[in-house]
Amino acid sequence: APAKVRMAEEAIDWNGRPIAHPVTGHDDTSIMMTDAPSLRLSLPATKVQRPSFRMAQIARPALEQRLAAALTRGKLVLVTAPAGSGKTISIVRAIELLGDKAESFWISADPEDDLARLLSAFELALETADIPWRNSVRGLLEITRQSEAGPAQIAELVADALAASAVQHGTIILDDGHRLHDTAIFQWLERLVERLPRNWTIAILSRE
Repeated sequence: APAKVRMAEEAIDWNGRPIAHPVTGHDDTSIMMTDAPSLRLSLPATKVQRPSFRMAQIARPALEQRLAAALTRGKLVLVTAPAGSGKTISIVRAIELLGDKAESFWISADPEDDLARLLSAFELALETADIPWRNSVRGLLEITRQSEAGPAQIAELVADALAASAVQHGTIILDDGHRLHDTAIFQWLERLVERLPRNWTIAILSRE
C-alpha cells in the first residue's frame, strides 16, 4: 500500500499526489527529568535528538514541498509508511524548507512510554524553546491521578503554554508513533491537537 501524509485539511500519498479522503480522526547519555524523586525519569538523550544521516538519501522534492506546506497549515500531520520508506528524512528535509523562523522539536516514541514518560520527553525536547510552563511534570501528573479527565486537562495546560511562547512556528515531531500503546497518551494527544495554537503543528511518523 502507498505511504500517505495526512492532515486535517488534506492528504497526499508518498509520491505527492492528492488523496480524495483525508483522515480527520484517529484512524545515550541519561538526563534526569522532573523535580519529584518518586517521578524522576531517566531518558536517553537520543530520545529528543533529531536523527542524523550518514549515507546519501533519495530526494523527493515534490513530496517534501507538499509536506512542508502541510506543516505550515495543519495542526496535525500523520505520515505513515513501511519501515525504510524514508519517512524520517522526508520530514527533516521538509522542515529545512521552512527556513530559520520555523523551529522543530523531536521525540522518538518507545514501547515503554506511558503518559508520564512522554510528558518528560516533551518537556525536555522543548527546553530550548523557553516555554512558559505553569506546571512541572510532577504537577501535571497529579492532575491525572485526581481525575479521569486528567489527560485532557493536561493537554489544555500544555496548549496554553505553547500559545504563550515566543515561537513563531513550531513543529513537534513524534517519531515511531506505532510504538505507543498507552490509552492516556492518545487521550492527551487528541485534546492537545484540538487546542493546539495555529502556529504549532504535531507531526506523527508511523509504520502502516
